[in-house]
Amino acid sequence: MIELLEHTDYQDITVQAICDAADVGRSAFYQHFTSKDDLFRSGFDRLRRDLDAAAYAAPEENGSAAPKVIEALFVHAEKHAGLYRSVTTGHGGFIALRIIEGTIAQTLGTALLAEAAIPPAEAEVRALMYASATMAALRWWFQNHNRPERDEMVRLVHSAFAVGNSGRH
Repeated sequence: MIELLEHTDYQDITVQAICDAADVGRSAFYQHFTSKDDLFRSGFDRLRRDLDAAAYAAPEENGSAAPKVIEALFVHAEKHAGLYRSVTTGHGGFIALRIIEGTIAQTLGTALLAEAAIPPAEAEVRALMYASATMAALRWWFQNHNRPERDEMVRLVHSAFAVGNSGRH
């Protein structure tokens, strides 16, 4: 699927094209997946595991899991640069960005509930906002030819949120 995304828009990829690229029959494909969307979502299971592991690793000095989650996302993006470049510049499209954003929001929402004495709705809204802004930064990172190194990008993203979350109102 990743190789197909590098030169084909997601909506134009068929199950048959996936089967041909993987050299498997359609029946074998459907034994494991219900659709191309199901296959695509399953490819992000590793990201979910990496983000969850980061969220529950030793927290930063301020007690927040967010910096480690963002770092894990950028490490994953750097390892899978072809996929992320595809999804952030057009070919992978909307569904991939929504899956990644949802994964970030879910991980951060759970971590915020565990680490902060805030109501669930506040944790969810904060997580959604953090995920959305982080995805915007990730898209910018892949579209910018003079982009900063990964560690600097992680610092920039976290710094932007540290300013925005400097006090509870």
